[in-house]
Amino acid sequence: MAALQQFPGKENVIVRLRNFQLDPKAAKNYPGTLYDWLSNRYGKSREEIIDMNKPVIQQAENLGLKFNLDKVRPTNSFDAHRLLQLAATENKEIVLSDELFKAHFTDGKNISEFDVLTEAALTCDIVESEIKAVLFSDKFADHVKEDEALAQQLSIRGVPFFLFNGTRYVSGSQSQYVFLNALEQ
Repeated sequence: MAALQQFPGKENVIVRLRNFQLDPKAAKNYPGTLYDWLSNRYGKSREEIIDMNKPVIQQAENLGLKFNLDKVRPTNSFDAHRLLQLAATENKEIVLSDELFKAHFTDGKNISEFDVLTEAALTCDIVESEIKAVLFSDKFADHVKEDEALAQQLSIRGVPFFLFNGTRYVSGSQSQYVFLNALEQ
């Protein structure tokens, strides 16, 4: 967003969040931490995984974000994505996304739990009855699956991933200059 603030035509830019799950088959309640999950997945020691993630934590800190990856619990984010679709109907998806990232990466909350999702959405002034109508149904499930199918068509395998006008993309955590260049083009 820092690059967008510097972009001369920022008032003409529409930012749209899309749904993408790194692991759509993830359980809602993984018994360990993110470090444990990564260690098991990649066959590396916990210490190696911690060392590999230090630059990510530092980069987040440089952007004013606090990542407590030792608290993060791997989970299934499908319901969080459905709730983001509700937020999008009220132009609140970015603020809800920020709340969910904070809950997950800073506070170590399980963002598959309905009470955590409800708390985050209420913070964004989304009506509780609408939140429950989504969480206790399959509302917006098709929207999430459509975005995931699009990601598969585009061969997206990780996050963050930014698509500009459907033609140019930036993958991974990049400097604001890379984003400015993409916006200008």
